[in-house]
Amino acid sequence: MLRLAYADGNDEAQRAGRDTLKVLDALKKVETSATGSTYPTSELGEGLRQVSLLAKAGVGLEIATLDKGGFDTHVAQGAGTGWLAGLLDDVAKSLVAFERDMGERMKRTTVVVMTEFGRRAYENTPLGTDHGRGSAMFLLGGSVKGGKVYGEWPGLEKHQLEDEGDLRVTTDYRHVLAEVLERRMAFPRSEELFEGLRPQSVGLV
Repeated sequence: MLRLAYADGNDEAQRAGRDTLKVLDALKKVETSATGSTYPTSELGEGLRQVSLLAKAGVGLEIATLDKGGFDTHVAQGAGTGWLAGLLDDVAKSLVAFERDMGERMKRTTVVVMTEFGRRAYENTPLGTDHGRGSAMFLLGGSVKGGKVYGEWPGLEKHQLEDEGDLRVTTDYRHVLAEVLERRMAFPRSEELFEGLRPQSVGLV
C-alpha cells in the first residue's frame, strides 16, 4: 500500500517516501546476528556491532555516530579500578571487537573517539574530578599513523594548568576532524563546517 501511495508524483513528501522504502529494502539485506567478533553486552558494544553489520551490508553507510555516557565522575571516580576504569574498559573492548569484526574493511574505516569536555586534573573532596577543559582524542583505522601521542604535553604542575585546575589545550579538536574529513572522505571545505577555522595539519592520517 505504501508503494502504491508513493509511486507517482514528484513533490517532496512523495520523493521522501520512495527514498525511505529504498532504505528499508536495503536494510533487509543486513544479517542481524552473524558477526566476526564477540562484542561486550553494552550499549556501545551493541552500537558498534550494528555499525559493522551496516558496513558489511553495503547499504551506503558513510558516517555513523555513537554516544557513551556515564563519564560525569564527580564522585568515587577510582583509578585502576572503579567507575572510570569500568567505563574505559568497555570502550577499549568494544573498539577491539569492532576492529576484529571489520577485518579488511578497517583499511577504509576511520574511528574517532572524543569527549565533549574534559575533567579537572586534580581529585576533588568526594574522590572524583570536576568538569575540566583539556582532554584527549583517539583515532583507529585505515591510514592512521598510530602508536604515538600527537601534540605538546603541557604538564600537570599547578603553574602549567589553566586556572590552576584545567589541563592546558594544545590542539584544537577541529583540526583533527578537518584532517580526517579531508584525507579520508575527500572533503576539503572544512571551513564550511567550522566557521572561521583555518585548518592546520596534525599529521594523524
